[in-house]
Amino acid sequence: MRLVAALVERCMRECYMELERVSAVARAREAWEETGSTGPVWVCDPDRTVMGIGLANNLSEEVQVHFGWSRPQTTARPKSVVVCSASMEQLLEGISHVRLREREACILVFTPFLDLPLAWSALQLGARGYLHSGMRPDQILRAVSVAEGGEVVAPRKLLEYVVENAACHHAVLLSARRREVLGLAADGMTNAQIARKLYLSESTVKQHLYAAYKLLGVRNRTEAASLVRGGGVPGVGSAYPEAFGSPISASSSVLATPAGGGLE
Repeated sequence: MRLVAALVERCMRECYMELERVSAVARAREAWEETGSTGPVWVCDPDRTVMGIGLANNLSEEVQVHFGWSRPQTTARPKSVVVCSASMEQLLEGISHVRLREREACILVFTPFLDLPLAWSALQLGARGYLHSGMRPDQILRAVSVAEGGEVVAPRKLLEYVVENAACHHAVLLSARRREVLGLAADGMTNAQIARKLYLSESTVKQHLYAAYKLLGVRNRTEAASLVRGGGVPGVGSAYPEAFGSPISASSSVLATPAGGGLE
């Protein structure tokens, strides 16, 4: 009898979960229709990854989807573009690629797992939302709808992450080359010495340093070196953690989650 009762309880629980899933999809569809979101949605994935294909398949059940690196060759311009990214380099390249081709589109970023540093970087680069493969299809659909409506969609955990890492400045936006140049400058090398070591012109070295100063919020070489020695520039000098921080400002006004949420 206990076994039968357990099986009945399990079946009822599974039925309840399925009803909840169907209801969530219906709510997401209603929200999508209310915002007038008819697509198409461009899923921008240069490598045609498994996660990108899965995302495109899920979205295609509700909206028209274009999948690939190239811009859709249709008369209807995409209202949203979801950039698939697994690293900072892919993020920068993907958003830049889309901005050159679809300036008015709402950009969201999709990653293979919840990556808070990358999520914050995406928002700093102008993305309107952050998605990851741990989200259900109805959550993704709703997030795209909310982002198209003008709100920024991000995980609830991102606010806590932003506050905890407020001292990391904008270091994550430094390219690998700028980190290298900054580290050598902090070690006391002159521009000429850095240029010879890295086979660059002195003018290029200066450009890298000025760009780094601007991102880090410092005025000169001395302040930058002090910041590096104090461990304030993750990924440069001795303070090189396994996963460096992200650009942070204390403002939380950009954070929003879809009503009924579920962005964890």
